[in-house]
Amino acid sequence: MKIECINHLSASELAFIKRLLPMRTYNCDVNAVYRGNIPHVGFILVDGKIKLKKKTKNKKSEKYLDIGAVVGIKELSEGSPFPFDLEIENGATVCIIDKSTLTELIEKREEMKIGRILDHLSLRTVA
Repeated sequence: MKIECINHLSASELAFIKRLLPMRTYNCDVNAVYRGNIPHVGFILVDGKIKLKKKTKNKKSEKYLDIGAVVGIKELSEGSPFPFDLEIENGATVCIIDKSTLTELIEKREEMKIGRILDHLSLRTVA
């Protein structure tokens, strides 16, 4: 299964983002975004597992994301539907980015010296 995903942040970029954004640790499995819905927030995986799932008529596909993966930002910023079901698994810790936070980060990119991190939030395909 090929998954459109946002780039992974490096360990140093992830450490920096963890100081800027709120984090949440989940104590149960949560279906955070359903396929076809526009997400209200994007996620950066800090620890644990996020599973992307897609079910078609003939086949089910699943993909676990690595630490530092960023998902939902493209759909959040464009207001476009998310192409997968996104499940945050029990014990996972994520940074949560809502649209106003994303806008603020973009506006303050020079002042906060986070231009490079924001540049990493570009699409790539994960096989």
